[in-house]
Amino acid sequence: MPKITVIIPLLNKEPYIGNTLQSVINQTYEDFEIIVMDGLSLDRSVDVVKSLDDSRIRLFTEKDRGTSDARNKGISKSRGGLIAFLDADDIWMPTFLETVLRLYNRYPHAGVFSTNYKLRRPGGYFQRTKHKYLPTPPWEGILPNYFRAALSRSPVFIPSSAMIKKRVLEKIGGFYVGDRIEDLEMWARIAIHYPIAWSSSVQVIFNREDPHSRLKKEPLTQDDKVIDTLKSSLSYISADQEKDIRNLVGHYYKNCSLCYVKFGDRKNAVRCINESIRHMSGHLVIKSIIVKALLLLPRPILKNVDHIQSLMHKYYYMAR
Repeated sequence: MPKITVIIPLLNKEPYIGNTLQSVINQTYEDFEIIVMDGLSLDRSVDVVKSLDDSRIRLFTEKDRGTSDARNKGISKSRGGLIAFLDADDIWMPTFLETVLRLYNRYPHAGVFSTNYKLRRPGGYFQRTKHKYLPTPPWEGILPNYFRAALSRSPVFIPSSAMIKKRVLEKIGGFYVGDRIEDLEMWARIAIHYPIAWSSSVQVIFNREDPHSRLKKEPLTQDDKVIDTLKSSLSYISADQEKDIRNLVGHYYKNCSLCYVKFGDRKNAVRCINESIRHMSGHLVIKSIIVKALLLLPRPILKNVDHIQSLMHKYYYMAR
């Protein structure tokens, strides 16, 4: 039996899947299997997978309800005791599995073993992650406070930079299906019960070039599930974690507010920003107060603010 199962959800990623799979095959650690869960791709993605001659690749083609459902199906078919996830357009550095396995051997009590990553943006330029509450690199170990670190602009880690013990996934349940940030909900669920091991080493390229990415194009129809997950933990978590979790709840409410207003749902935007202000404390609440003030502006002006902010981020990182 392989020690690690790599699960890759696949749907219409013909331009990317070959390089993604090759980045797994090129790993310095080799005791793994690759499960590719194809959700009935309409392009030649499956042909690309079949063209790679590696007995460790197992391809399954069946209809699913999205990425989370495909990951859950992959978990049920896995033979390894450790599960690593990789999106079909992301890339692993050759030492990714070696790095997360080192974390596993050093910190076996952790629930997640993860690394830093960098983003590839449209146009081919790279962007570093924006982390505010993480230890100064170079560093690896058990995160002092995942919930505080999660308040940063960038997620602490992403599915493609995480490896999880299969028994942890079986205990807490699979990915929530039908949510836009189901991965962050899963990380919160794990972090409530287990320590998080993390390395500042950049071991993953997170591809944001795909023009078909759904995250920014689909309107929000309900608050993100991670909010309920975090709020439900407040009745039993320790007192020293309560403040950070409340702040994180406020952080996610603020993000929901911005998403609602982007698609013209001012009523839910105002509701969420009020909840954000109610949950957050200290200097962190200032951003939510600013957002509430911006919500009073006419929608065309709000759209221009969003466009200017995007351009500033783009050219700042291109210059770097």
